[in-house]
Amino acid sequence: MPGVMETVRRLRTPRYTVVGALVLALVAVSLWVSARQAQPVRAAAVVIIKLARGTVRQTYSATGQLVPQTVLTIRAVAGASVQSSTVHPGQAVSANQVLMTLSSPSLSQSIASAQQSLQSAHAKVALLASPLAAQQAALKVATAQDAVGVARQQLASAQAQGLVASRGAGIWQPQVIVGQVVAANQTVGTVAGQAVATPVAGTVAQIDQASGAAVDRGADLVTITSAVLQSATDQAKLAVVDAELAAQQAAQQYAPTALASELSQARAAATQAAGALKQLEANQAQLVVRAPFAGVVASVSAAPGAAVSAGGSLLVLDAQRMALDLSVSQAQMSLLAPGQPVSVTGRAVAAQGRIQSIGYAGSYSGGTSTFPVVVTLPPTTGLRPGMAAQASITLKRVSRGYVVPLEALHQKGRHTVLWVGNAAHHVSVPVTVLLTSTLDASVASPRLKAGLPVIIATTRTGSTAKLHLQGHPAQPGHGHHGKP
Repeated sequence: MPGVMETVRRLRTPRYTVVGALVLALVAVSLWVSARQAQPVRAAAVVIIKLARGTVRQTYSATGQLVPQTVLTIRAVAGASVQSSTVHPGQAVSANQVLMTLSSPSLSQSIASAQQSLQSAHAKVALLASPLAAQQAALKVATAQDAVGVARQQLASAQAQGLVASRGAGIWQPQVIVGQVVAANQTVGTVAGQAVATPVAGTVAQIDQASGAAVDRGADLVTITSAVLQSATDQAKLAVVDAELAAQQAAQQYAPTALASELSQARAAATQAAGALKQLEANQAQLVVRAPFAGVVASVSAAPGAAVSAGGSLLVLDAQRMALDLSVSQAQMSLLAPGQPVSVTGRAVAAQGRIQSIGYAGSYSGGTSTFPVVVTLPPTTGLRPGMAAQASITLKRVSRGYVVPLEALHQKGRHTVLWVGNAAHHVSVPVTVLLTSTLDASVASPRLKAGLPVIIATTRTGSTAKLHLQGHPAQPGHGHHGKP
């Protein structure tokens, strides 16, 4: 049996070895865990900033294309001829530099005529504003009224030519009948035995006194009519009507209120004449053509000696300034305004511009509406039309709050809070979020002041190190006042 026992002993020895190794490993693990638990807890390292006031900007970015901002065609203000030209295409010019000199005889004549018109207008105003105007008005009204009296007298005289009157007193005895044709100086009856003759020829229209009647000197006895007498009477009546109408018009035209209105109109006419003269003189000044801004002469259209009409092209001036055309989404339109600052960057661009204009009508594509926005840029070398550039538009900015990274904001219940202090001693301070950007936030609270330490983040340096900050990161844009 010795051989069999030896064989069994050799088979059992490896099993005992494995079991022993397992026991030793368990003991080692237990000792290592005990040692780790016996080590002191190391405090977590924290990232802390000091509170400071600053500016937070909310921006909108868009990509656009550079276009020429100002290319001006300078035109003649009046028909003229070019006397001289001091520039050529490609020449750089400064603002107010003389480019051309023009001559316009017709413009000079127009100025002389306008000066005379202005002098006449001023003279009329001076006359109407003087006391003499009222005196002359009263005289014209009186003259018109006198003319009415003269016309009426002439009518009475015309009507009297057909009347035969008694030259004395006595008994009247007619010798003609109504309808009888009589000659001039023919006897038509007697008064107290004395013959009474008609001064004009005609037809007896009426016997004014009965036969045998006692009449006084000057009494109408017989009325004679004729075509000549009727025509003279009719003309005299028309003259009276015309005179009375002229008198009424004079009374209205030269009334005090009418004079005041005429004076006002005269002053308005003088103002208009002065404006016309001023414009003509301004046109004359522009016969010396100057550069309205600094730039480069792109082309010259009129050479010395050439005649140009009013509005004719003289030359083209390029301001060498660029603008950036953008398309801005509808959601941002309410936050944009002309004059708003814009930072423009690109491969060959780095400039500060401003919004010049915002298009009224937009375009719709792919479920989004966009509107054209033009940003003006200052003169910058190296820019070319067609270049692409990135625009960053400041939509909002806040400078009165404290600036903290977004990581410093935490939501605790309904409140946004900052953790003020250090890892060992800290408190939560409710804040109002004034504005957020992609990285920072502007916050305010009566409990904040410059220099306070604010916890931003923790760095765990031990396996069991832990900073117990209750709450969770806040969503940008939400802030409340109140107790935590």
